Amino acid sequence: MRRVVCAALLALACAPAARADSPIPDVAGSVVRSRRWIVRRGKKPEEEFVGDVRYHAEGADARADWALYRHWAADWRARGHVWLRRVLSGGDAVEARGETARYDQATEAGRLDPAPGGLVSFSRTPPQGGPPDLGEGRRFSWVGRESAELDGAARAWGPRVEFWADRARFDSAPSRVTLTGGRPVLRRLEGANPGAVKADVIVGYDDPRRLVATGRAVGWVVFTDTAAFKDGTR
Repeated sequence: MRRVVCAALLALACAPAARADSPIPDVAGSVVRSRRWIVRRGKKPEEEFVGDVRYHAEGADARADWALYRHWAADWRARGHVWLRRVLSGGDAVEARGETARYDQATEAGRLDPAPGGLVSFSRTPPQGGPPDLGEGRRFSWVGRESAELDGAARAWGPRVEFWADRARFDSAPSRVTLTGGRPVLRRLEGANPGAVKADVIVGYDDPRRLVATGRAVGWVVFTDTAAFKDGTR
């Protein structure tokens, strides 16, 4: 789990000391705790964690009802009230909730899925703190600590922004969200130059002076940051 973006995703730690603890190899400082810990040896060794499973390592946190670490495949599986939290490299704190999850250590790729007919819930708090923006979609996935994606009927709402799209991709450097599919709509609610736009592709940045919309773009912007017109470097 080198630089696990959301390795939090399906491992788990932090329960009463009386519960079973398992140090997971190749993940410095990580410990998984659960009510039951089952070790299977042989050609395909596995560790199974059952009941109130929790994980913590390198800033990644997760919880689930059940989890399985397959040593031979170097991957995780988790299910039942899965919750994960990870701070991306740019400082954004991401949390997500779903029903099943998986994570591959070799590719650093993972995904979180909801229960049948449900949605994955999502929140993102920027580095400067404050109330989070909330969201939901049919699947949440990530690769490393640099990017995460909300796929399928993705939408978000909160104090800073609202959006609707088929797909929303979050990147850390620079911090931005890219909306695609279904003629996405983004509405910026606070900060300099609030407004709304609809287009084929929308890229919104944390910098309130940057918004890129391509493909039949329509919308409106209130230019309150007049200094941006006076300083050509901005």
